[in-house]
Amino acid sequence: MHFCLPAFGSVTSLRLTEIVSMGEPDEYNAFRDGLMALPSLNHFEIQLRDFWLSESHLPIVLPTIKFLHLNVDYCIERFDDFIGSIRVPSLATLSLAVGVRPDGDDPDLRKDSLEHFPPLQHLIITNLTSVLPHYEPLACKFSGIERLTYISTSGRSYHDPANELRDVDGTFRWPNMRTMAVSIPDGDFDLSWPFWESTILRFQDAGHPIRKLMLPQALISKRAHNVTKLREFVEIEAFHVDWPDPF
Repeated sequence: MHFCLPAFGSVTSLRLTEIVSMGEPDEYNAFRDGLMALPSLNHFEIQLRDFWLSESHLPIVLPTIKFLHLNVDYCIERFDDFIGSIRVPSLATLSLAVGVRPDGDDPDLRKDSLEHFPPLQHLIITNLTSVLPHYEPLACKFSGIERLTYISTSGRSYHDPANELRDVDGTFRWPNMRTMAVSIPDGDFDLSWPFWESTILRFQDAGHPIRKLMLPQALISKRAHNVTKLREFVEIEAFHVDWPDPF
């Protein structure tokens, strides 16, 4: 691999899938060194198949990364390990994804695993609404985000994301959030419109800057009356992927 690295010096976007690391130091170090030898990388997507770390592992330092997508569908129990091993000081957008899991296994996400992450602008959460019901670690670390995106690939994993806007004491988890986006399969869901309206009004009255909702076009068309009423308080826009998507 090292003989090929000079050819990848100008790579700006990288997607790796089915990654396996069984905790062997040489294996991990080769993986780490390969990533750290990409000086122009700013968009990185990785899907872990199985990922174990030795106790003496060194962190993976990627100083140029702006967008990181982490998919742990196959090894949800390693979620915390990988998050804790990576250093991305320039990161602006973090995307976390798992598959829809009927067994209800929860990712082990501790606050100390996120301590090396910088403040973010945008947090994207895919299917974590079903397996990560308590957002305290994410909300505590990334309370300054300006945008929060919820994506569900199955209606079975969906619950109204307005529930996650508040802590148990009713305070706003994301006080700087300006935009919230929701993407759910067409026809699989609806929103609690009065709850959304009261929640948005409450936070706007408290001085929080939420100003835009991005919702599925099918829902906007289906619930035109509710959308018209909600537009009195926030801008409503059809959901679309407006972040970097080179693949």
